Amino acid sequence: MGSAPTIPVAHQHWSQLNDRQRSYLTIFYELDQEAENEQRRRWYRSLPREPADTWRWIPYDTKHPRAGPTVCQQRLDTEGLRDAGAGATLAALCRRGLLRTREIRIDTLPGQPLQTQIRLTSAGRAAARANNEERSSESTTLPQWIVETLQEIAEAGPDGLPKYKIGRAAARQLGPRGLHLIEEAHPWSYQLTHQGNEVTLKHRTRHSGPVEGLFPLGRHHDPKG
Repeated sequence: MGSAPTIPVAHQHWSQLNDRQRSYLTIFYELDQEAENEQRRRWYRSLPREPADTWRWIPYDTKHPRAGPTVCQQRLDTEGLRDAGAGATLAALCRRGLLRTREIRIDTLPGQPLQTQIRLTSAGRAAARANNEERSSESTTLPQWIVETLQEIAEAGPDGLPKYKIGRAAARQLGPRGLHLIEEAHPWSYQLTHQGNEVTLKHRTRHSGPVEGLFPLGRHHDPKG
């Protein structure tokens, strides 16, 4: 008798999460990858970089009456996930070994308030990546104009592709509230997200062979503007 197929640990971790926990983990993973991409861009430009033990910690909540929401809280807000149950969701991810939290003092103009920070564990990153890879497999059904736009952004260079080369409708479709394949590199340009880079890399490898020097760099353009 044949044995049952083995399910990868990362997929097991993901399958054990409820929808809310998956949404939190996905947002944390996106922020983690954005921070990693920023360190890569700094390397390209010969700028000082932070050690991973610093940039992998993501600001979650700053405990000061004058502090605004962190980027993490803004993302959760956008998805309707920032509510009284947030603490319980963080605790659940920590219990499963997918997340770590800490509180540290940070330097600000009003003083040194406590800030809660979160960090994905290796298991948490692997679980989110496994789901991300499944989603990126949908690249085979992407319209050709999206594929061409992603390739154009990937080849644009470290400063990204100027926004004027991408239509607003296309930017919305490919941006954080759509497929999330692109993001801002600068206020005037777009770059690929980690997922956008993976989609582009898989497509080009499938159709043209190995790709050289492909990293998250920009967004896409809509041929119809």
